[in-house]
Amino acid sequence: PPFPNPFNSYVNIKYNIYEDGYGLITLSNILGQEIKNIGPRWFNKGVHRTTLSADDLSTGIYILNFSFEGISNHYKTILLK
Repeated sequence: PPFPNPFNSYVNIKYNIYEDGYGLITLSNILGQEIKNIGPRWFNKGVHRTTLSADDLSTGIYILNFSFEGISNHYKTILLK
């Protein structure tokens, strides 16, 4: 899950990949429009950490989407400036 939440200028993402494979991480606004993405790319098995900058985003609610080898997870996160 993303942290801190709510966040200000950046959000940290920690996730565990259980087997090697292709994945995609996207940040979408509340309307479902993709704002930022990481991938699609190959992820190796293990714990990963990523930081997304929010300097170019406005205050609001965003959805962080994880998709790896057919499995998807979604997390609501709030940007406060």
